[in-house]
Amino acid sequence: MKHLYLALLSLLLCQTMSYAEEVSITISDNVYIIYNISSTVQDGNTATVKGINDPNYSGAINIPGTITFNEIDYNVTRIVQYAFKNCTNLTSVTLPNTLTNIEQYAFNGCSSLTAINIPDNLQSIDKGVFDGCTSLTNITLPSSISKLDEHAFRNCSNLTVTLLSTTPPSCTESSFHSAVKIRVPVDALEAYKAAEGWSTFLDKIEKSYSINLSSNNETMGSVSGVANGKTDLSVLYKGDIATLTATANEGYKFVMWNDNVTTARREVTIADEDITLEAIFDIDESTGISNKKVSNLVSIEYFSLLGLKSSSPKPGVNIVIRKYADGKTEISKLVVK
Repeated sequence: MKHLYLALLSLLLCQTMSYAEEVSITISDNVYIIYNISSTVQDGNTATVKGINDPNYSGAINIPGTITFNEIDYNVTRIVQYAFKNCTNLTSVTLPNTLTNIEQYAFNGCSSLTAINIPDNLQSIDKGVFDGCTSLTNITLPSSISKLDEHAFRNCSNLTVTLLSTTPPSCTESSFHSAVKIRVPVDALEAYKAAEGWSTFLDKIEKSYSINLSSNNETMGSVSGVANGKTDLSVLYKGDIATLTATANEGYKFVMWNDNVTTARREVTIADEDITLEAIFDIDESTGISNKKVSNLVSIEYFSLLGLKSSSPKPGVNIVIRKYADGKTEISKLVVK
């Protein structure tokens, strides 16, 4: 019986045995990030960011998803409380998706921090994590975030927060600075307005706008746009700038936009309303391209609703009449703003 007890005790000790050690990874001359590494049966090999040896370090840091020590890899899963508190010269931080926890006040007082990403596996922004990050202007919170603790973004007076979750995370009336701008998914706006804790910030939630583009004839040409590095123009905000391009197909030419702008590539800035634009294309008779429809065109005429003829589209409603050598006539309507 005694031998059985000792065997079971030995097995239990093996299953729960763990070790922990502190290691440093150099990021610059005489500057290094301090990690606590540990290994347990339950969590495997993990590393916790403890801090930086030089709080006056100036520049960016990149925290990797894994670190290697004695030929063993450790997944970086946590940043401990106060890890980078008052690192006032820290400018940007790149965090790994292995990270699941950033403890309270981890980046408190990092007044020069301008950019940081929030990993997809993080579930909360703990108390005071970004309090006093006065240079931080934009941050995106993934849909995994379910809690914004008190003072999470307090004293971030220039911040725009974009939340990707359609389910509002819990928050307190002190989670944000009073000057914060908040952006939420369009289809979740009413949910945020009704969620507990968000009433303090209802007037901080920005309305979104869209840019709707079209071509007067898709055979003749196409339109495209880019804003904030994305081609989706359905959710934009006041002040966003979009670059729009009208591209004529072979045998056709760009004439103008329906607001009378004649440059095919242009920029527009979102104000207080949606933007709807149509690119106007026509047959290019000067190309000499052997296109059956182009070469068969006999004439093209524009008329107002009063019957006044013109050589090009005019603001308002235009009746366009195209006549071809085979006797066919095309009549269409063109609206120019």
